[in-house]
Amino acid sequence: MQETAAFATHKKYRMLMARLNRFSEDRGYVMIDHWEPLDVRQFRSTWPVSPQTAVRRMAMLKPFFEYCVSNK
Repeated sequence: MQETAAFATHKKYRMLMARLNRFSEDRGYVMIDHWEPLDVRQFRSTWPVSPQTAVRRMAMLKPFFEYCVSNK
């Protein structure tokens, strides 16, 4: 399958995942099932961005967690 997302999109995903990893490490989470909905809300609250940008980032993050849940 050929990658179709733009370089800037990949950069945003890498940045978001790096933040997710740091947040997880700070909390001592080593497995994705350690995450709870409250953790996602607290993670979102650490972003120093406008509400509109936070909504866009959540839209990028949601499919990741949906994938994890659906694949156990």
